[in-house]
Parts: sequence; C-alpha cells; structure tokens
Amino acid sequence: MYLNKLYLDFEKKCEKLTNRANKILVNKHSIQEWEFNYLSENLLSDLWQAWCLFCKKILILSCQGTKDRNNLQIPKLSSPDLSTLRLSYEVSANKSHRNPTANGHLSYKSAYDITWGDTSKLIDAINFLSPHNHNTLITAFGSTAIINDIQLTRNFSAHKNKDTLTNCRGFLLSYNLTNVKSPTDIIWSTHNDTGEFAILCWIFYCQLIADNATS
Repeated sequence: MYLNKLYLDFEKKCEKLTNRANKILVNKHSIQEWEFNYLSENLLSDLWQAWCLFCKKILILSCQGTKDRNNLQIPKLSSPDLSTLRLSYEVSANKSHRNPTANGHLSYKSAYDITWGDTSKLIDAINFLSPHNHNTLITAFGSTAIINDIQLTRNFSAHKNKDTLTNCRGFLLSYNLTNVKSPTDIIWSTHNDTGEFAILCWIFYCQLIADNATS
C-alpha cells in the first residue's frame, strides 16, 4: 500500500467521525443523558483506535518500502524479515529493553504491541526502526502534544477512577472547563486556542498530522 491510500482511508474515517460528532451534538437534547455519554465516549474510542491503527500502518509501510503522497519512493529497510509481525515484535522487545531473538516473533501476539497512538512510544519506535522517511515522521508526530489529551481522556473513559481523572488535570487548562465529572465533559469542552469542541479539534489534528506524515 502507498501512503496516499493510507491517508485517504484515514481521511474518510475522520470525515465519518466528524459527521458522527455533529449528529450527536444535534441530538443532544432529544436523547437521555446516559445515551449522550455513551455515544460521545464511543466516538472518542473509535477515534483513538483509528489513530493507533494509522500510526502502526505508516511505520510498518515505511519500513517495508512504499511511496509518499508526492510519489517519492521510500526504500525498504535491509532487514531480511520486514513482516508486520516481525517489526511489531522488534518494537515491543526494544520497548521492554530486551534483545529480539531470531524466532521470537513466531509466538508474538498483537496484544503485546506498544500503544501505537502514543506519540512518545511511536517516536521511540521510529528512532529504533529508522525508516528512510524518519525525519518526516519525527517532525509530523512530534509537532503537537494534543494527541496526549486524546489518549488521557480515552484512558479516563475506559477506566473511570480518580487516578485517570487526575492524569487529565495537566492539560485541562487548555480547555474551557470549570468542573469535570465525566469524560463527556472534556469531549464537549471547547479548546481555548481554536474555540472548537475538543472532539472536533482532536479529529482535525489527527488528520493534520496524518497529512504531514504521508507527504
């Protein structure tokens, strides 16, 4: 797969997510609170999953050899095994400070994957594998810290407790919020810089990073 198709596929997902967000907002006063919260958190989860999958795919494709959206060739790495399984295993082993073995990937499960959407872990993986578009990827994924806001809010959604809420407090000053009781409060707050709802702002920045990373 070339990076142009990868980007177009992700762009379509972002458009669908944006449409869902707008529909949820329009229907807010005609549905019950629990349903509004469920739809909002499900939307956030789908954004995070789509983002993680994009991050994994762009790094794997870059290592396997592909073309960017300017039709420039990205040569494959010289490793004898550039399969998704092998590369994922090597990244996971590196994160755990273990030396990968020749056949270690044969028993590897995707459940052991790094959190691909976590930009700090992704940048570590990019530096470790060092594909030929290394600089482009590092610049794109290191361009904003807002992905961390998505990740922490999603963690708060998946594990509702004082610790995950506390983890969100570090970025809440960037949003127009007075009190946070649930992830939905963050999702539908407005970002101080853009005036956009947080979820729409997050979708926009995910797509912008994807645009820059594939160009």
